[in-house]
Amino acid sequence: MVYVRSERRCLRTIRPPARGRSDVTNVILRYLKLTRERFPRLSVVRKVLPDGARYLGPFPSGGLAELVKAAIEDALPLRRCTARIGANGGGSPCALLELRRCLGPCTGRVPPEVYAALVGRLEAALDGDPAALLAPLRQRMAGYAAEQAAAARDRLEALSRALDDRRRIATICAAGRLVLTRPHPRGREVTVLRHGQLVSVTILPADDPIQPAANAPDDGPEPISGPPPPHLADELRLVARWLDQVAGEAEVVAVSGTLASPAVGGAALQVRYDPGRQRHLVAGEARGRPILRPRALARPLRSRDQGASGLRPQMVRLS
Repeated sequence: MVYVRSERRCLRTIRPPARGRSDVTNVILRYLKLTRERFPRLSVVRKVLPDGARYLGPFPSGGLAELVKAAIEDALPLRRCTARIGANGGGSPCALLELRRCLGPCTGRVPPEVYAALVGRLEAALDGDPAALLAPLRQRMAGYAAEQAAAARDRLEALSRALDDRRRIATICAAGRLVLTRPHPRGREVTVLRHGQLVSVTILPADDPIQPAANAPDDGPEPISGPPPPHLADELRLVARWLDQVAGEAEVVAVSGTLASPAVGGAALQVRYDPGRQRHLVAGEARGRPILRPRALARPLRSRDQGASGLRPQMVRLS
């Protein structure tokens, strides 16, 4: 983690010439913004402005941001038009109103309080229980045919990943100064994080006491309010993945903030839809626990040269 973080920080500072499409310094991230209007709508933007609006992201591409936007609009009947709508309307109704996919504030017959309650459901799902967004998508997916169900599944998974990513980043940023230790061949490895960003990594002898104040420099990253800026998104995700990997061996020595994640809706955000997944094939994976990458698992196939009574196990990779 230290080497990857150092490389990305150096790339952002030096700004070398583009090395191709994989160059992390030239990627333009996208955010999903809930506009501040009388009747708010979702919009894909490139920058986070200090305008008091709600943002979700960042997303590595505009296509992924549009996929999450479509998932939210499938779950809640928000307006999708870009016209300015006043208290008495200001636009012409579209087919979405007839399909009951939009409340139709353009007609002037929707009280602002009713639309505000709809926006409140979206904000509550972003901050707390995501059931208001995920449950309608699951119901739609269950009633669709194969191709439509696959598209709905892609939207549902993209939204689940975005909400889970939002939670993980918010959790490590709210921890403030976080000091962890884990075993090392030369003693103990002490890692200091501040607002989700790596500050230092020190190797101490096993007998030396750990002094959190001495291992945490005074100067360091500043707190992050709202969605992470583009130049910090990759580092925060890298730290979150590293914390998941060392969760079984790392010990929290000190924390200045709050190191906690909301329990409500957490399992629903981790479930991936693949009827062929078999959890017991993953070493160390508890039965019944949601799997993050079920498509990487193997599943047994029925042998062609044997009947139903005699099965020869074969393992294939899911694509």
